[in-house]
Amino acid sequence: MDGVLVEAVSTVEMAEALRASGAVDDLLAQIDTGEVALTGEGGLLPGLIKLALERGLAAE
Repeated sequence: MDGVLVEAVSTVEMAEALRASGAVDDLLAQIDTGEVALTGEGGLLPGLIKLALERGLAAE
């Protein structure tokens, strides 16, 4: 999967690489079964936002 993602240069290509790797299907299946929450405490979206903010702070 890493090799596919490293080569992606645009957002569209990144999304396609994730889809082609099966990562999107795996994630959506986990969301469908309730293994992964999208929102709320411990949810995927808040977690991604937190990671992005932490990375930004670490870069300063």
